[in-house]
Parts: sequence; structure tokens; C-alpha cells
Amino acid sequence: MDFYDSKKIILYTTNSIYEVSKQTGGIKRFIELAEYINKKYPMSVLYSRDDSNSVACHGFRNFIKLNDGNKLLEIFPPEVRFLLSNLSFIRKIKNSRYDRIIFFDVPTAIGPVLCGLNKVVLMIRKDIIGYEKVQNRRKSKWLKIGYQWVCESLCLMRARLIVTQCNYDKNVLKERHPLLEKLIENKTVVQINNVNPSWIVTKSEKAEANSRIREEAKIFKVCFIGGFGSPRKGQDLFLNAATEILRNHCDVQFVLIGGGGGIDEYKKKFENENVIFLGRQENPIDILKQCDLLVVPSYADSCPNTVMEALYNGVPVIGSRAGGIPEILLDEESLFDLRASSLAEKINSLMDKPEMLRSMTKRQSLRKTELSFNWAKRITELIC
Repeated sequence: MDFYDSKKIILYTTNSIYEVSKQTGGIKRFIELAEYINKKYPMSVLYSRDDSNSVACHGFRNFIKLNDGNKLLEIFPPEVRFLLSNLSFIRKIKNSRYDRIIFFDVPTAIGPVLCGLNKVVLMIRKDIIGYEKVQNRRKSKWLKIGYQWVCESLCLMRARLIVTQCNYDKNVLKERHPLLEKLIENKTVVQINNVNPSWIVTKSEKAEANSRIREEAKIFKVCFIGGFGSPRKGQDLFLNAATEILRNHCDVQFVLIGGGGGIDEYKKKFENENVIFLGRQENPIDILKQCDLLVVPSYADSCPNTVMEALYNGVPVIGSRAGGIPEILLDEESLFDLRASSLAEKINSLMDKPEMLRSMTKRQSLRKTELSFNWAKRITELIC
């Protein structure tokens, strides 16, 4: 075993990464990184709320199961409950030898940071405060945002390294914390996501095996993928654009994939035979590959996996000029403004001019090549 193999990296999450029924993109990325580090650095330790048997099945030698938040402390935010329930573990980490401790986002990091842990790698996977502003319409949201701002400030100051997915997230941090601007600039590295993480490859291969060659059809299929529990994903923008287009076109179909609490209201408001709500799908790539265009109309999004899925599978994709989406696509023709009229105009142009769609698809194929790499390896090289 050489020097590098003897490094001890701690991966800390308050989630049950292997036991959740629906794994978010962030959890999938955490798993990908944790499993890569576990193979490269056998002394590394995973802290999570999983069952030890579940973790052992995935090859982890060193695992500590964290406690759930104490129900008697429910008056406190989740971060406080988990901190108080796991103080003994955090003290043991603080008194042990390790080379790095990795956290995904501020809520997971704030408790250990307040306890004085050092050698912290803070991976910013989303603009939590920006998302809160978009999806929380209650007046009381500003109290929550103030609390999040303080927590974010402390984590940024204590982190040895900050890793963001896009320059947008880095710049947002600097604008939100002007007194820490130089510190953030010096500590932060930007590493965009790849189009070929294991789960996209696996689901794409399954979709390929299940799919039949799509026959040339007269109808143009436009796809949206996202949950309906929050307005952040731009469902209203997509559906308003669909309504505008369907006034003049009957040869286009809008397919929406995703579930969530608000889906029934959308179904009632946008009832149309050419607007199809499919609900949550186990493998949305099955349906995506049968569509002519994917639309990602997010009001706020750092590095949406849906864009990566489309690029990997050669499905043309257009996205809003929000968050990190322009940094993924790097193509003005693939972007639209956050207005239903702008989106409708873009879709109409691509339907009316097949050569424009083919040209955009070709450019996105080149972008796929640029974004095909081993993400976990790159992150490990950055933090170690």
C-alpha cells in the first residue's frame, strides 16, 4: 500500500443513501463519489443513517451508522436535531486522524462545523437560498433565509475547500457574502458534472434494450421531466408555452414525466388531449428517447441531471437561461428566456425548421463528448 492509499477520507451525510425509495441526483452523486473513494482509499469511513448490512453490500469496510434526530427535539431545525443526536460521533471524528471530511451542502455540514471539525471539503450541490426564494411563497420565508445565510457563512469560512458545479453557484456565493468574496474566490474550484455517471449509463442501456426504433411520425413530441411539488422546475412555464403553441398546432404533443403533490391541479388547469401527464416513472429515459425534444424550463437550477440525460442519449434539449444551464449547453440556440412566449417561440422555430434542430443536435453531440469523463475520479483528485 503506497502513501496515497493510506489516506483517510471521511464521507459524512445525514441521509440514508441506500435505503431511500427515491434517490435524488445529489444522493446518487454522493454514492458515486463515496464508492470511488472507498476503493481508492481503504481506510476511509462512511457516516450515514443506513443499515450496516446495506452498506456492507456495497463494499464499505469502515462504516458508522448515525442516529436519527431525536423526536423530543422536533421544535428545532433538522440540522440541530441531528447534531444533538450525534454529538458523540462528531467528537470522535474531531479527536481522530483524518485527511479530509466531505459534506454535500450546508445543512449537513453546519453541525460538525460548529463543533470545530477542520479539513472540511464543502461541496455545494445547489443554491439552497436561491431555491428557497423561488419555491417558498410564504412571508415567513425570510426568517428561514436569514438562518440559512448565517449557516452558509459559517461553513464557507471554515471550509478548507469549496467545490461548486458551475460558475453561477460560485458567483452567487460571492454576491451573497461580499465580506467573504476574496476568501470564496481563493477556496473555490468549479467542476461541472459529467453526462455519464453510472446511473445514467445503466438506465440508458435499459431504455435501449426496451425500446423499439421510433417510426417517423407526423406528431412532434416535446418532453418535460421534473417533480410537481415545487414551482422551481418551471412546470407553469412549460404548460403555458404548450397552451400557446396548441392554439395554432395540432401536430405536437407535450409529455410530462414526474409526480408530486401539485400534479392534480396542473392536470385540471391544462386539460388537453395533446398534453399528457405520465406521473413518476422508474426509468424516464425510456420515454425521453421516444421524444423529439426535451425542455428544461427551471427558474433556478445548478446543474440539472435531465440535461445530462438528454445529452448522453442524443435527445435535443433546450433550457432556460437560469443557474448553471447555460454553462452546460454552451449554445445560444439551445436557450430561452424565462417567459412562456420565449419558450413557445423557440419550440415553434425548431418544429418549423428541421435543419435548425439537426444542427443543434450535432453541436450537443460534441458537448456530450466534452462532458464524458470519470466525475468521481476528478473530484477525488481535486480534494485529495
